[in-house]
Amino acid sequence: MRASLRRRSFPRLLAGAGLFVALAGRAAEVRIAEAAYSPGPPSVTAQIIENPFYRITLAPALGGRLVEYLDKASGLNLVHDAGYGGLLDDHGARIEMPYRLEWLKRDKQEAVARLTLEDEVVYQKTIHFYADRPSLQVEYHVENHTQSPNRMLFRNVVRPGGGLFTGDEVYAFARVTGLQRLDGMNRVDDLSDPWCALTLPPRKRVIATAFEGDILRRVYTWKGGRAAPTYEFMFAQLEPGQQVDLRYWWLFARGLTAVDYAHRNFLAQIEGTWAGGKLDARLDLLATWTPLKELAVSAELLDGQRRVVGRMDAIKVSLKDLETVVATPIRVAGAAGNLAILLLKLESPELPQPVVIEKAFGLKPGDELPAEARRPVRWLGPKVEARPIAGWKADAKVEARPEEADRARGWLVFEETGERAGRHARELAFDLVQREPEGFALRFHPLAATGEVTMSATVPAGMTLETFVPEMVPQTLWGRTHYGWKLQPGATFTPRPGEDRALFFRLSVGDAPPGRHVVKLGFRPAEGSAEEVILRVNVRPIRFPRHPFMVFDVNNAVNYLCAKEVSKGKYEWNAERAANYLGDMARHGVDGQTMNGINSPAAHYQYDRVKVRATGLPLTEAIRKDPSAFVGRAELPPLDFSEWDWFVDRLLEHGMTHVRWPLGNCGDGFLLQHGPLIKLVYGRDLPPGDVRRQVLREWYEGSVVRYLKDRGIPRVFGTIDDEIPSEELAWWVQHAWRAIQMGFEPGVTQSAKTLADTQLVNMVAPFMKHWIVGTLNKAMLEQRRAEGVIRPEHWVSTYESSACHWKTYDQLRASCGLSPAFFDLDACWIQVYWRWNQAEAAIYPTETGPISSAAWEGARDGLDDGNSLLLARAMIAGLPLAERAAWSARLEKIVGMREDSFLRFMDRPVGVGAPVTRMGEKKGRVFQAYDAARLRAAKTQLLDLVEELIGKAPIQRAAADFGLHPIVRDGTACFRVPEGMAWAERAARFLAKAGGDLKMDPVRPEKVDAKAPWPIFFFGTFAELQRMFPELARHPELRDLGEAWPKPGSYALRFLRKPVTPRKGERAVEAPESMVLICGDEAGAAKAEANLLQVITPAKGLYSHWLLKHREN
Repeated sequence: MRASLRRRSFPRLLAGAGLFVALAGRAAEVRIAEAAYSPGPPSVTAQIIENPFYRITLAPALGGRLVEYLDKASGLNLVHDAGYGGLLDDHGARIEMPYRLEWLKRDKQEAVARLTLEDEVVYQKTIHFYADRPSLQVEYHVENHTQSPNRMLFRNVVRPGGGLFTGDEVYAFARVTGLQRLDGMNRVDDLSDPWCALTLPPRKRVIATAFEGDILRRVYTWKGGRAAPTYEFMFAQLEPGQQVDLRYWWLFARGLTAVDYAHRNFLAQIEGTWAGGKLDARLDLLATWTPLKELAVSAELLDGQRRVVGRMDAIKVSLKDLETVVATPIRVAGAAGNLAILLLKLESPELPQPVVIEKAFGLKPGDELPAEARRPVRWLGPKVEARPIAGWKADAKVEARPEEADRARGWLVFEETGERAGRHARELAFDLVQREPEGFALRFHPLAATGEVTMSATVPAGMTLETFVPEMVPQTLWGRTHYGWKLQPGATFTPRPGEDRALFFRLSVGDAPPGRHVVKLGFRPAEGSAEEVILRVNVRPIRFPRHPFMVFDVNNAVNYLCAKEVSKGKYEWNAERAANYLGDMARHGVDGQTMNGINSPAAHYQYDRVKVRATGLPLTEAIRKDPSAFVGRAELPPLDFSEWDWFVDRLLEHGMTHVRWPLGNCGDGFLLQHGPLIKLVYGRDLPPGDVRRQVLREWYEGSVVRYLKDRGIPRVFGTIDDEIPSEELAWWVQHAWRAIQMGFEPGVTQSAKTLADTQLVNMVAPFMKHWIVGTLNKAMLEQRRAEGVIRPEHWVSTYESSACHWKTYDQLRASCGLSPAFFDLDACWIQVYWRWNQAEAAIYPTETGPISSAAWEGARDGLDDGNSLLLARAMIAGLPLAERAAWSARLEKIVGMREDSFLRFMDRPVGVGAPVTRMGEKKGRVFQAYDAARLRAAKTQLLDLVEELIGKAPIQRAAADFGLHPIVRDGTACFRVPEGMAWAERAARFLAKAGGDLKMDPVRPEKVDAKAPWPIFFFGTFAELQRMFPELARHPELRDLGEAWPKPGSYALRFLRKPVTPRKGERAVEAPESMVLICGDEAGAAKAEANLLQVITPAKGLYSHWLLKHREN
C-alpha cells in the first residue's frame, strides 16, 4: 500500500480511541503503509504507522525522525518538523542523513522498527509501536568510533496545541531545588528525577518523556519562535571507543493540567494546601502504558530538615484504562513548620520497582528548597554502563622518544605534531612575513633530575622570542574537564620527575629584512647539560598590514574592558585597561567590537550622561524640565554623547573599524527597547506597536549611530535576534528596515540552509547588510554572490562558536584561519573574547588587562594562514585572464576541494538543511581535522606561491576606503581639496597618507566652484563651510551642525551626496559624494587627523601594499 502524504494540518477525525475501534469493527491493531512525505522538494519515502490512538509518519531518509504524530482523538499533529525536530532528532548532521530501516517485528499487536546510521558515531534506534496505547518505547545503541567524546543531545519539537505556541504551555521537570513548572527548560543540569513534560493546561494535554536508569543529564528549551521551540534532553556524553544502550518512553495523554511526575506507566499531578499542620491534597493519576489494576499509594510528611513528621497508610488505587484520570485524596498531618515535603510511594506488582514522588508545600512561586531540604536524586532502574568497542584503538599519545644523546643530556624538548613528533627538537623551521608573530608549543621531558631550568633567547635585531610557562586551567563542560593553557610569561620552570612540562613560545620577526635568520632558544638546567634549539626563520619579502583581507570580529563587551567598576553599576574609563585589552585585540587581528552593557551609549542606563546639545542639560533633566519638547514630536533635539569621546578615541587609536550591538529579538523584543525612556517622556509605558514609542527609540539609537560615525567609526552593525526560525524572518525584515533608517547595517546569525532556500534568501537579502553565516557551503555562497544576493559592500562573516581558552592551539588555528578564509569572508567572529563567563572566553582577564591562552594564539596564527591564502587569490585575480586558470590550479592543489589538495575541503552533511564545506579528510569512517604541523606546511607552500607571483602580478597604485566610502582609487584621491581653506594643506596631507605606501598622484589644493562642491574633501570649521560653500552647508544631512557644534576639541565627519532629482524617463544615477570634516577648532582638527587615519582600510582586492618590491616601486 502506498499513498502520498504532504505536511498539512489534519482535520478532527474521531472523538476517542474506543470509537475508532468500534467503527473499525475489529480489535485494536498496528497498521503500516508506505507514503511519500514532502517537507519540501524533493519528497522522501516515509512509513505510516497507525493504531487507534495515532497516525505516525516515520522518515528514515530525514534522520530516522518521527516527523508527524497525528492524535486521532483531537485531529491535531502534536509534533512539528521544522527541518529539525519532530521526534528522535539525534542532532547535528544526523537530522538529514538517511538511516537504514529494518522491521524487526510487524504483527497486529506490535511493530518494531530499527533505524541505523553507520557513521563515525553509530546511532541505532529501535522504536516499539503498540496497538493498545498511544505511547512509544525507544531504545538507543550508540557507538563512538572517534577520538573525541560524543555529546548525546536529542532535540525534539512537540506542540501539545497542534500549532503555534500560545504562551499557555508549561514545561515541567524536577530539580534538586524543587519541582518546576515554567515556560521553558533553561539548560537545567541539577535534575533529581528521570522525566520531563510539556503540558497545555487549557486543553489538559500532556506530552512527556520518562527515562530508564541514570541517563538523563540535562533538559533545555530553545525558544527560537512560536512555531518550533525545542524540547531537548541530553544524556551523559559517550567517551571515545565506548558503546552504550539506553531506553526511554514518549508518553501522550489527556486529562491533566500539570505534571509532577512522569513514569512509563503513569503520569501524576498533585495539588493541595498546607495549613495548620495539615496537608490536604489530591493525587491525580493517569495510566499511560498498560492498566495498573493493583497500585498501593502511601505517604510520608517531612519537615524542612527532611525529618519524618507524619504518615499516611497505603491506599489501594486501580488504573483500569488509559483514558480515565483517577483522583486519590492525600491527607497527612504533622509538625512540619512553614515547609512541608510530601513523599508518595507507589508500589505495584506491575511496576519494575517502587516509585517515589516528592512535592514541597509552603514555598512561594519561584522559591527554591533550602540546602537542608534539597531533593535527593532518584533514578529508576540500574545504572547505565558504557562498554568498550571491540577493536577500537585510541590514537597513540605523542610521548617523548629519547635517543642516546638525549639520555646523555638528561632531557629533551619535543613537538607533538610533525614528522619528528616526540623526538628532540634540534631545529625548527618557520616561514613568516614581516610584522607577523607565530606561536608554537614544546614539551620538556626530563630523563634525570634537572632542577630549575632557565630558558634564554638569542635573536637578530628587530625580532623577539617570548617564553611562557603555561598554567593549566581546568574547565568542566558537559561532564568532561578540559585544560586551557594560560600563558604566564616566564623564563624558568622546575619539571617534575617523569612528567612533561608544557611550554609555549611566541616568535615575532618585526621588520627584520627578508632572508634566512637564526634564532637560538636555550635551555639550561641547574643539573645536567645545557643546549640550544635552533629556529631557522625564513622572512619573506612581504609585510603584514594592520588591516588585512580577513579580520576578527569579537563578541565581548568592549566598553566594560575599557572601564573599571567603581561601585555597583557605575563605571569609569580606565586608560590602563583600555590600552592593554584593546592593544591585545589589535595585535591579534581584531577590527570589530561588540558594544553593549550598562556603560554603553546605547544602553538605557546612561540617559543622565547624555546631554541635549542646545541646552547642555542631561537628557533626564531636560525631559523633566520641558516634556513638551519630547511628547508627541517627530522632530526631536540633537543629542550630545561626548561622555563617550574618550572611549571612542581609544577604539579608533587601535584601528577598530566597526562596532556592533544587539537590537533585540524579533517581535516585542525589538519593539520594546528603551522602555525607561518611554516612561520618562510619557510617564507610562506604551504598547509595542505605538508609533510614539518607535519615534523615541529610533531617535535615540539613531543618534548613537550618528555620533559614532561622526567620531569616525566607519561602520555600525546591528544584530536582530539570533539563529531565528524561518517563520520569524518576516518580523526580521520589518525590524531590519527600521534599523537601516537608524543608520545600522542589520544582520542575523544564520546557516547554510537559509542561503540554500531561494524564497527565504530573497526575502531577507534587500535588508541584510551583515551576513553572519555559521555554516557555509562554498558553491552556494558563490552562487548567491553571482546572483547579487550577497553584494560586495556587504560585510560577510562566519563565527567560531567555541573560540574558548580550553580549546587547543591546533583547533583554533584551523577553525579561525584557513577554514573561514576559504570562503573569501571579511571576518571570522570570535565567540567569545571576554564577556562575563570564563568558560566561553578566549583569554584570561585581570583587573589591568588580558593574559593570553594558547587557543587565542592559535586563532591569531590561523588568521595569518587565512590571509596568506587570500593574498595569493588576490594576486591571481590581478593577472591577465589567460594566466589565471593555471595559477588557480596550483593554488587549489595547496588548499582546495580536489582529492589531491594538500589541505582538502569537503562537502559534508551537518544537519542545517544543506551540506557544509569543511576542511579535513576522511580516514576510515572518521573525519579528521589537520594539526599545526600540516597547517604550517601549507602556509609555507602558500608563501612560496606568493613569492613566485610577485614578479608576475601587476604593481598596483594606491586604493583606500573609509568604510563603504572610496577615498583613493588607482593612485588618485577621490576628492578635490579646495584651495583657500585654512587647513587645505592638512587636508591634502590626510589624503596622501590615506593612500599608504603605494604610488599615488600628488594631492594639491585646487580651485573649486562654490556652486559645484562635488566631489570635494572639506576640512574646516562650519563657519568656513558656510562662507566657502553655502550650498553644501545647507545640505539636509548637516542641519544638526553649526558654529556651536562640533564643540572645541571635537569634530564630525559626514559623507554627503549631491541631491539629485532624476528627470522623468531618465534612469537614476548615483550622485557624486563629498567628504566633509567639520572641526570645532585646531585641537579638533588634530584629533580628527590622528583618529581617522587609523581606520582607513585598503580597498578590496588590493595586494601590492603587502609586497615589499611593489611598495618600493
